[in-house]
This record gives sequence, C-alpha cells and structure tokens, in this order.
Amino acid sequence: METSYTVGLDIGSSKIVLLIGEELADNTINIVGIGESTSKGVDKGLVIDLNSVVEAIKTALNEQRKWQTAQFHRLT
Repeated sequence: METSYTVGLDIGSSKIVLLIGEELADNTINIVGIGESTSKGVDKGLVIDLNSVVEAIKTALNEQRKWQTAQFHRLT
C-alpha cells in the first residue's frame, strides 16, 4: 500500500511554515516533517517578489529534512 501524505504550507509576512503529515488508516494525520524559514518577498500578506518566496519555501523544505521521519522524492 502506498503511503499518502498531506502538505500544509503557510506563507506569511514574517515566516514560512511547512508541515508534512502521513495519513493513517484511522483518518488521523501523523506529522512526519516540519520546517520553518524567514519569509522573504512577502509584504503585508502580498507576494511582491516571487523568486524570493520560492527560495524561502525551499529553505523551509530543507529545514524539515533535518526533522523528518520519512523520505520524499517529490512533493506536488
């Protein structure tokens, strides 16, 4: 059986938070990854520099790799 994951991404003006959860058989979610980075390219909730936002998301993704308990080859 293939494991199903849910990704939550909060892009705020001060920080970006990424959560990855594994969906369990009893419909609960086990958090298997969490990452955070300083937000860049966002001002008052508006994206003003998309490339900076993408880099901040990549930083959060790399940060969660230090914490994660599962390996991901691709997030879509």
